[in-house]
Amino acid sequence: MINFMNLDIRDYEEIYSHQGKIEGRINSCKISSLIRSLDEDFKTSLGNAKAIAIEFEYNKDEIPIKIFEAYEEICLNANEHAIVIFAKIISNNLELGSINYKIIATGILV
Repeated sequence: MINFMNLDIRDYEEIYSHQGKIEGRINSCKISSLIRSLDEDFKTSLGNAKAIAIEFEYNKDEIPIKIFEAYEEICLNANEHAIVIFAKIISNNLELGSINYKIIATGILV
């Protein structure tokens, strides 16, 4: 079973409508070490971004609060005025406690 709450075309239009640099990361890690898996340069970019798209793929049996905490950690590193769009993919294919993620930050002024 795979359950999607995908980013749609309007989400991408919103994210990419902001002038500035674009950066992104795609990776896998333990949910508890998501922020530690991001390099310092990217964390700085999150703090300077005007818009951020986050997509998490995680096990269908994962405790929802763990996913929310991972999302919240990214938001704590983000610009407080940034638009943040979140999507999820719930899958049987991942080990419990692990996450695949895609994060796109746009409108970064250099």
